[in-house]
Amino acid sequence: MISHPVGSRAIVLNTNRSATREPKVREAFMYAINKEVIADGIMNGTEKVADTLISPSVPYADAGLKGVSYDVKKAGERLTESGWELQSDGYRYKDGKKLEITIYYNSDNAQERTISESMQNDLKQVGAELKIIGEEKQAYFDRQKTGEFDLMYSLSPGDCHMTRKPMYFLEGTIPRRLSSPIGVGKERMAGSYDYRLDG
Repeated sequence: MISHPVGSRAIVLNTNRSATREPKVREAFMYAINKEVIADGIMNGTEKVADTLISPSVPYADAGLKGVSYDVKKAGERLTESGWELQSDGYRYKDGKKLEITIYYNSDNAQERTISESMQNDLKQVGAELKIIGEEKQAYFDRQKTGEFDLMYSLSPGDCHMTRKPMYFLEGTIPRRLSSPIGVGKERMAGSYDYRLDG
């Protein structure tokens, strides 16, 4: 018998930096990323879209939350509502500043590079520029600890920690004071969620 997948690969957005401080921008990114393309195309159907950070198959984690589906129109509306106006070069600006963010990934992980390029294309469609930077593993982990990033990847440990130590994921794998609305899953492709940890 094959168990239900519970591990997730998520995109962590830093709520203490640039445009990702704004809730409507984070919501826009949720709508802008085509997670089905990542799951079915890049991952060849081996992963599926997840609407929550923790799988509903984990005990007490099925809260009946609804996911956010790919919707370019809604993404654009949220950005406009947040004051980011589309200009003639195809990108959005606010107070003279271009809407650009950077995603970092472990350069040993070729899949994350490809996923990032897919996200880069999606975000360009709504007027946001995504820069992609690969770093060697230790530098990547150091950056995660210091919080010197806009976006980066995070992998959940899976069932052994979710069922025995539910808080392990929140305490050990996501930097504090961050928000993570978008993700692409390991066994599940992470979906849309937005939370903040303080302390």
